[in-house]
Amino acid sequence: MLDRKSPLHQRLARASQAPATRARYNGWVTSIMTAPETPSDSPSKSPEMTANQAARLALDVASDGQASDIVLLDVRGVSGFTDYMVIMSANSARQTRALADHVEDQLIKAGYGIHHREGTPDSGWILLDFADVVVHVFSETQREYYRLEQVWKTAKEMVRLQ
Repeated sequence: MLDRKSPLHQRLARASQAPATRARYNGWVTSIMTAPETPSDSPSKSPEMTANQAARLALDVASDGQASDIVLLDVRGVSGFTDYMVIMSANSARQTRALADHVEDQLIKAGYGIHHREGTPDSGWILLDFADVVVHVFSETQREYYRLEQVWKTAKEMVRLQ
């Protein structure tokens, strides 16, 4: 018999309070104990920062980082997956990485969590997906090739910085 104060007894007591699932193994039904659910590790957005403010922050950070041809598009009503797109060009793979890293860091510091990051500086395109705001950092050749402004030509161009 386990002493109720023993660490093992306390762990078993906590585990018994965790939700259990049933699994079938070779015809036998067994209970599998799972750990208590933890809060989701999905990105969170600061309630104080709107998508518009996050997009403008990304624009400011890009401008400070010497990005060229920066465009802020309002794609609400045109896109079903985001509200704003920030598109910019970088002069080198090193600048592409630096811009993407700095935009990501600043938006996270402001409380706007990132959902997904894709691409590499060597590919010439890094995409930062903050759900309501998507940031594209392109090399000049990749930007000419993909022509996102043409793809989203029905979107409202809010800001363009040369």
